[in-house]
Amino acid sequence: METEIIRIIKEEMEVGVGVVISSESKFYEIGLDSIGLMTLFIHIEEKFNIQFGEDFLLSSNLSRIQDIVEYVENILRN
Repeated sequence: METEIIRIIKEEMEVGVGVVISSESKFYEIGLDSIGLMTLFIHIEEKFNIQFGEDFLLSSNLSRIQDIVEYVENILRN
């Protein structure tokens, strides 16, 4: 899951070119602003046929790639 989300960031979002991206990367560190983040969510929703809940999108704890990975894995498990 982590690898696929990082691939989406690098290829679809064209973010973080030349930057090492890991699960602990913070969005601002790789150049994702709020609009970029919403675009990323759309790509992930389409790829995994899921929908992010408002609770997640409005979460103040949302700051790292790992936060997205954990949320998507949780949705796919249920």
